[in-house]
Amino acid sequence: MDQEEYIDLSTRNMGQYGIRIEISRPGAYDMTKADHNITEVCDFIITWTPLILSTLCSGLAVVIFYRHKLKTPIRILEDSSLEIAKNNLDFHIQYGHNDEMGRLCSSFEQMRDQLQINNKYLWKTIEEQKNLKAAIAHDLRSPLAILRGYHEMLIELVPQDKIDKERLNEIILSCDKQTERLLLFIDKMKQLSSLEDRKADYATVDTQELMKQLEEAAGILAASRRIEIEIGMEEGVPSSFQADMAMICEVYENLISNAVRYADEKIRITVNFINSMLQVEVCDDGMGFNADSMELVTNAYYHENSGDDANHFGLGLYISKLLCEKHGGKLFIKNAANRGASVKAEFLIR
Repeated sequence: MDQEEYIDLSTRNMGQYGIRIEISRPGAYDMTKADHNITEVCDFIITWTPLILSTLCSGLAVVIFYRHKLKTPIRILEDSSLEIAKNNLDFHIQYGHNDEMGRLCSSFEQMRDQLQINNKYLWKTIEEQKNLKAAIAHDLRSPLAILRGYHEMLIELVPQDKIDKERLNEIILSCDKQTERLLLFIDKMKQLSSLEDRKADYATVDTQELMKQLEEAAGILAASRRIEIEIGMEEGVPSSFQADMAMICEVYENLISNAVRYADEKIRITVNFINSMLQVEVCDDGMGFNADSMELVTNAYYHENSGDDANHFGLGLYISKLLCEKHGGKLFIKNAANRGASVKAEFLIR
């Protein structure tokens, strides 16, 4: 702008506006091409720099956040997902930070741990089912083979009248025993199938009434061998409690039946209440459990003694263990301190 015009404008605006002077930008035709280009660049910078800088800073912040906060946990989770997809659950997820991704990794680790537990339980169930089927086939094969042998013998000898009445009666009685064994086996199988859906039905149980029933059941089951029964209860027990009386008695009868089978002269029964648990322990003075197979005696159809009764299918302790677990307790197997076997059944009471 011309200097004189500038001074004139300054003089005229001094009183009214102070020293502020509005000077319009020269048009493109008043500037050189270089000045015009510089002006356009400056306008672009003034207009777009805040947006460009904010975008670049945001992008940089995202990259830094990803590298320091997301990259490692995402890689850990991806690797873990691949391992799970390969059905490999024998690993652990470790991420040391307690932020959102740390909590996510912790939740993923809990999921992996639960999957591993479920997987082991599934394989255990499958293995038990295989053993159960094999045991069923074995226990069914013996009586059926005997019945078939007698049947073939009768087909061959009866038409020729080569068998006397005494021998015929022996065969009929033997067939009757094998048939009875098959029916007993079927009843046991029905009992096993019903255990899956069975739940503890809590009701008020009088302690003295319980002791009376336990004593009567032991006396009846031990009467055939004239075994001495000693039953006692610890001090400080409640007069009544909430429990499933049927489950308790069923487990107790299984334990007494086993004890009567192996005891020599005496069976000792102890009833105790500890930490909301009813404990019923049955000890006999027999030969006790084999130390090498103690963990197997609660398996279905396990026979430790090859000379067991033919009607003994090896289900007593297995059913007792399941019923104790259904009632919130456990079954403990050990050898007594002096001699014989000791089996303790625990039941959660209210």
